[in-house]
Amino acid sequence: MMNNLRANNVAVFDTSNADPRKWKRVTFVKDPEWQGEFPSPFHLNYSIDGTKCFFTILRPKPMKSDVVVVDTKTWKIIKKFRNVGVDAQTTCTTYDGRYAIVIFSGFQRMEAGAFVFRQDTLEQVGYMPNFGGHHDCVIVPSKVDELKYSRSCTV
Repeated sequence: MMNNLRANNVAVFDTSNADPRKWKRVTFVKDPEWQGEFPSPFHLNYSIDGTKCFFTILRPKPMKSDVVVVDTKTWKIIKKFRNVGVDAQTTCTTYDGRYAIVIFSGFQRMEAGAFVFRQDTLEQVGYMPNFGGHHDCVIVPSKVDELKYSRSCTV
């Protein structure tokens, strides 16, 4: 569960029961830096193999946002990418399991682009600038089985 503004954590639920009233909270993802309103966990996405979860961490403008990587077995932060870009927003993962892409600029428009890192090794690949600004990131699936990883609901 994201966007717990001022809650300073991300709640993790077991949603295996078909009845949402029976979903159980498993744990919280926390970081000692998450205090007060900012920095705040914002958007999330998963690696294709499901072993990692990627969070954008918002900071107040004009500061740059971070991205953290969480191990989905322990729900602990295993990697932090600092100062990725202003107002980091949505993330997406390529269907080949190689890359994660994080959009930054949101509504600030001071700088805009996409930050790219490897899903498997968690190594930074680089940046793709976009001077027009953007707020969302979707890789459109080309096959039906890719729908489960996409924010786009059409093939």
